[in-house]
Amino acid sequence: MTRLHYSKIGYARLMQISKIQLFVFVEGRQIDSFFYGSLCSSALVEKIAFRIVQINQVNGGSGGKQDLIVFHDFLKKGKLLLSALAEKKTCSLFFADKDVDDILRRKKRSTHFHYTDYYDVQNYLFEHGDLSLAAASAASIDPQILREAIPEPSAWCRSKVLMWKEWVAVCVLVIKNNIHCECSYRRPSDIQIRPCNGVETGKFNSKISMLAGRMHLSEDAVRQSITAIVKKIERLTSDGLHHGFFKGKWYSTIIADEIDRIMSGGMYDKSGLSSKIPAALGATLNFDLPWASRLKQKVQNVACLL
Repeated sequence: MTRLHYSKIGYARLMQISKIQLFVFVEGRQIDSFFYGSLCSSALVEKIAFRIVQINQVNGGSGGKQDLIVFHDFLKKGKLLLSALAEKKTCSLFFADKDVDDILRRKKRSTHFHYTDYYDVQNYLFEHGDLSLAAASAASIDPQILREAIPEPSAWCRSKVLMWKEWVAVCVLVIKNNIHCECSYRRPSDIQIRPCNGVETGKFNSKISMLAGRMHLSEDAVRQSITAIVKKIERLTSDGLHHGFFKGKWYSTIIADEIDRIMSGGMYDKSGLSSKIPAALGATLNFDLPWASRLKQKVQNVACLL
């Protein structure tokens, strides 16, 4: 079914005449609607009618963070973030992935606009979901196989961050120096031996050579910069802060490859496995546990305006 698209002013008017009180705008399509819908259901103990809206429905945009910002600013300019028509109040809330906005110092400050504490929504899935159960369901294998192979999902996440630390360091270096190249957070690492294993030295050295040429520096200088970032990554990971800079979507690629390694040629459903895992993980989240408190508070703070 084709989803309707509205102009910015058209959607603002729809909000005012709707029976919905709280509109929650999100950027992603894969898991965001389910995640934030479950979050709001848990956070809003009072009978506040809310709706989760994928931002690509407004103005026919691509559905990215910039579309969220544009519509937020449009509503703010028109004094419509919190509006009243007759006896009905309408409030808007925007949720965006933090990504590297903190590194680039470009986080938006607004009562109605909030970021994930982690890099993106999928970090929450892998840190707080039942990884063994969800991945086993997506792959159609016995969950006990993964429970034995991955007894501590949090530790598994940290170990994979450290295996990918050189790639993360390269991505951060590229962002900080505004270099346009194939090394970016938009794609998984291509310098690993395989996604679930460590770096392949030859591929990593090739990246250093490429960056040296782009930055007009020696390879030693680039290597020193990457080493400094790697050390910071190791410190942050040791302190449990790895989800703040490691892209959550990468975990799906890694766990799909991890399952292939664990099964060692055995039968399992590998068709589109990496894309099926987030949804399976989302269904295992419990939003009534302490991990969700900060996100729920953001919803409640805006809901209090109604």
